[in-house]
Amino acid sequence: MRRSVGQPFEATGVSQDEFDTLVATHHSEIYTYLALVTGRVSDAHDLSQRTFLRAFETRRSLGLGALARLRLFGIATDLCRTCLRSRLPLPQELRSRVEDDGRASARHAKHPLLSAIASLPIKQRMAFALRKIHEFDYEGVGHLLRCSSQSARVSVMQAFRKVSQVRSASSTAGPLITTEPTVKE
Repeated sequence: MRRSVGQPFEATGVSQDEFDTLVATHHSEIYTYLALVTGRVSDAHDLSQRTFLRAFETRRSLGLGALARLRLFGIATDLCRTCLRSRLPLPQELRSRVEDDGRASARHAKHPLLSAIASLPIKQRMAFALRKIHEFDYEGVGHLLRCSSQSARVSVMQAFRKVSQVRSASSTAGPLITTEPTVKE
């Protein structure tokens, strides 16, 4: 049943104010994650909107706090996987021409780390972003990527090594990453 503008949410779910707060709190973080993983501003915008639409549709079981954050990243990760799987690979000569807003190639040229992250395989890119940028623990990364925490750790370590190689080769790279993950935690 559709809700009219003036109607409150169901008593068992998240209230309108709580959902608005949830969106305000996590939208920027979800958008940043999706932009980094997809490499496209338009996809990140679309997927972040779809993430919160899906969260709104499941608001009865959404919860608040850390659980909501984990659920939102789970929704975003699933939507992102679907989006990336549906993309047809472009020939190399066309890849450099495809841009969302004219700023994409300039952004990657100025920031070799973004280029290095964008060149990672999708699982490594997601694991790296979730662990190093959004500070999920390995168990959370594994849960979101539907793998073991050890597999998540390996993906992060592989991504870290590849990105670190670019960072050490570039004098313009800032302190995005400061320490290498260890096998034992």
